[in-house]
Amino acid sequence: MARLGALAKGFVLLGEWLGLGLLQGLCGYGERPLRVFWWFLGIIIGFALVYFFFCGLQSHDLLYCFYYSLVSCTALGYGSWVQEPYGWAKVLGAVESAFGIFLMGLFVATFTRWATR
Repeated sequence: MARLGALAKGFVLLGEWLGLGLLQGLCGYGERPLRVFWWFLGIIIGFALVYFFFCGLQSHDLLYCFYYSLVSCTALGYGSWVQEPYGWAKVLGAVESAFGIFLMGLFVATFTRWATR
């Protein structure tokens, strides 16, 4: 039974270590807002390349894929500029939206912390 407790404690420590590593990589423990911006830009470019190479959009143009990715990541809404995506591009757009909303909130929190120091 003591072995099970030690194993559970090891998993808790591993989770804490991974969480701290994620915080360090994303925002420098809340003190590097520019790092969040670069992650945001990287996600937009990465998803645009996925849309371009795996063609989940009706228009197979790199600039169009970048625009679709930018609009998805900022969760602005597509309006009449973007044609209807099909297949897995709809799901990827929703996932990218979730990443974008999270990163925008993280940027605001990190920038506020950085600016008030």
